[in-house]
Amino acid sequence: MNHKKLLVLCVTFFLAPEVFATDLSAQQGKELTVFFGRAMDTQVEISDIKDVPDQAGIKEMVKGGLNLNSLLCAEIVRILPLELSGKYEVTCIAYGGGSAQKTYIVDALNGRAFEQ
Repeated sequence: MNHKKLLVLCVTFFLAPEVFATDLSAQQGKELTVFFGRAMDTQVEISDIKDVPDQAGIKEMVKGGLNLNSLLCAEIVRILPLELSGKYEVTCIAYGGGSAQKTYIVDALNGRAFEQ
C-alpha cells in the first residue's frame, strides 16, 4: 500500500461523523494533518487535504505525529498556533495516567517537532 493511501485511511479513521466547534481554523487543521502525514514520511501537501478532521481528530493526529518524532505524548492538553506560519506549541501529558506535562514546538509543514 502506498503512503498516500495509508494517510487517507488514517485521516478517514480520525474523522468523526459529527462536526464540532473548534479553536483551530480549517487552514490550521490542514497544516496539522500535513504534520501527521510528513511524520509518517509521506510527501503530503496542504492541497492534498480535502476534509479537515474535527478537534478530537486533529489532536489524535498531532499526538501520533509527536510519537512518530520520538516524543512522549499520551494526551494533548493544548495546541497553540504560533505567529510563524505552520508552527504550533503543543502541550501534552507525557504518560498515560500521569500528570507530568511536556511542551513541544511543532513545525507542521515539515513533519518535525522538538521539546521546548
